[in-house]
This record gives sequence, structure tokens and C-alpha cells, in this order.
Amino acid sequence: DKMCLRVGSIRRGDRVALVDDLIATGGTAIAGMQLVEELGAHVFEFTAVVSLPSLGGIDKIRGYKNGVFKDTAIFTLLDDATIGDANSGDPA
Repeated sequence: DKMCLRVGSIRRGDRVALVDDLIATGGTAIAGMQLVEELGAHVFEFTAVVSLPSLGGIDKIRGYKNGVFKDTAIFTLLDDATIGDANSGDPA
């Protein structure tokens, strides 16, 4: 997974909140967190609208490189269990 951003939008020492639409496998979150850290900033929170817990993304983020992001706050508004199958399809 790769991520890019506008040059100069994050500076050394910044505190960054990353926001995404979905946590599935955690790959996008990890790529974003790595990019921020490589720029000398710190991700203090990762937020997603929906989580798919069955794919283990949050556990993958927590366990990445011996837990380098284990203390980063992770929030989601919904998970797939909350949505349920009846509400997951296209409206009739």
C-alpha cells in the first residue's frame, strides 16, 4: 500500500489525525501512519467511518512492527456487525 500527500502539508513536529472511510485490512492506515512518521510528525489518532472487524485491520495496525502504532487512538463510527446484512445492500 502507498499513500501520497501535498508537499508541505505536514511539517516536522505536527500532530496529525488521519481520517479514512474504511478500515478493512489496515494497509491504508499503516501506509498513512508511516508517511506521517517519515515526515517527522506524529499520528495521534486514526479515524474511519466504517470498520470491517472480521478482516482484522485494527489488530494488524496494533501489531505492525512490534507495536509501533499500538498507542495510536483508533476510532470508528460503525462496524459491519452494527450495519448488518439487511442494511448493507443497494436500496430496492
